[in-house]
Amino acid sequence: MNWMTSLACALPLAALGLRLAAQPLASVDSFFDDQHDDTPYRIRGTVADTYVDEVDPRFVYFTLEGGERQILCSVRIDSSDPSEMLALSGRRVELRGVVRTASSLISRAYLGKMFLVESTDDISLLGEDPDPFDVPELSLEDGVRPDQLAKFGRRRVSGQVLAVWGGRNVLLQPDSGRPIRAVLATDKDLPAYGQRVDIVGRTETDTYNITLTHARWRSAGDISPMERIVTPVSVQSLLSDGKGNRRFETKFHGCSIRVSGTVRGMVDTTRGRFEIESAAGLVAVDASSLPGELADLTRGCEVEVVGTCVVDADLWRENELFPRIRGIVVVPCLPGDVTVTASAPWLTPARAWTIFYCLAAFVVVIVLWNRILWLKAFRSGKALADEEVARAEADMRTRERTRLAVELHDSIVQNLAGVIMELETAKRLIVSTNEEPLVHLRRAERAMRSCHADLRNCLWDLRSEALEDEDMSQAIRTTLLPHLRDATIDVRFNVPRAAVSDSTAYAILRIIRELTLNAIKHGGAKHVKIAGAEEGSVLRFSVRDDGAGFDPDTVPGVTEGHFGLEGIRQRVRSFSGTFDMERTAEGGMRAIVTIPIPSASEGTK
Repeated sequence: MNWMTSLACALPLAALGLRLAAQPLASVDSFFDDQHDDTPYRIRGTVADTYVDEVDPRFVYFTLEGGERQILCSVRIDSSDPSEMLALSGRRVELRGVVRTASSLISRAYLGKMFLVESTDDISLLGEDPDPFDVPELSLEDGVRPDQLAKFGRRRVSGQVLAVWGGRNVLLQPDSGRPIRAVLATDKDLPAYGQRVDIVGRTETDTYNITLTHARWRSAGDISPMERIVTPVSVQSLLSDGKGNRRFETKFHGCSIRVSGTVRGMVDTTRGRFEIESAAGLVAVDASSLPGELADLTRGCEVEVVGTCVVDADLWRENELFPRIRGIVVVPCLPGDVTVTASAPWLTPARAWTIFYCLAAFVVVIVLWNRILWLKAFRSGKALADEEVARAEADMRTRERTRLAVELHDSIVQNLAGVIMELETAKRLIVSTNEEPLVHLRRAERAMRSCHADLRNCLWDLRSEALEDEDMSQAIRTTLLPHLRDATIDVRFNVPRAAVSDSTAYAILRIIRELTLNAIKHGGAKHVKIAGAEEGSVLRFSVRDDGAGFDPDTVPGVTEGHFGLEGIRQRVRSFSGTFDMERTAEGGMRAIVTIPIPSASEGTK
């Protein structure tokens, strides 16, 4: 029996080995030669870069390199935590999957071939973890293109730290050449200003400077004071040319500068950030490496900041040949680099407007009193005129009520019907001594509050010009601006306005506003990310927040007087779309909506 049992166990393993062996093994260099779509392959190489899809977080993309070539791969993860896949950067792996080209991809447009991995079980590690610092030293020559630089892979740079900002960003001054930026893989155990370090990372560029991504560092010496040559500059000279045209002055990148200005916006002591304003715009100051440096700062005060100038720009990608410069950041490096030169004035703009309104109200009261006396003296002569004015006002109100009734019918009438039913039930049960009538009355009250909120939103929609915007991202910002409070939003809605009808655009704006308001009001969110993309004949967008989150299965519904999520479901259902909500790994919520996009012949734009 033992040999039969051994044979029964060996047969499945042998079958699995034959299936894997049947898949041809290809190298990265030969990947582009003769591979065909939907044919299974095994491929080996080193993971150079990893990132999560912003629209669909179920997919992780990574770049596999070997020799002189790179290929883009994707894998569908089984859980909501992508950290295991992101940790593959720098590891040598074997992948099992199929080849796809741009013409065969349904949901996304991609230039060239792509290797699709079905699940994480089809990824195998090859060998032990290598020494991350056992890589060649970065040596650049003139004329290196961004695509050539990306093929360098991981390189090592030694030098002295010029600045540390944003939690994971380090600016390094190598022994020769221009400063190099490094984006560390973790925000823990950061180097100090002036410390000599070795940094290893994947070479990339923003077309202005070299950047090492997914980087690691180790100490290469003690912290030594650096001789700083401080150049006084103005905010205007950093953000514009001499003729007043908008332009970022990149020549100060890595230099020590001194700027002065007025503190505007909120002073974020938690992140160590604030902004200096001038006529040309805003310059950010990041003092996150100096805890407590912003304790004396208030909005409106005058400050002088000494620090390292950093040009914050997006990295070069094949589909973004000209990366966008996000702005200029000044990074204070030593205690005392942020100095308050003048306190905020007592007469702030807000207080000045308050005084103005009080004086205006007093003048209005005097004018009204004199007007009343004058009307009493001429009452008989003004009777006919008053009747005409009243008639005109009545006609205007009638026309306005008719117009608003058409706009508000769909959003209010259903809620009011529910309120009437609840009040009728409470009316019949009010003679009893139990708590049931009060329950219905409370539901009616919540429903009425929902009606009030819907009415305000509808009135705002009537006044808003969001639907006239040619850019959907700008339309979303315009719609959310009055409701943000202290929260901030990031919008990346890559859908042309001409691709959706007015009714579809209106529904999208209403859904995004409802989800954003829920995140801010009920979840206490401080930051909301909105992303959208057109995938063939389907529009897919997501709303993600950093709030407290909730369980979608136990959230109160219509019977408890909460109509927000049910209203979203009804809107999405009317477009034959789908709506899903889930908790994120950080604790907030992520809502994903898909809506079919009708063709030009199916609907009026």
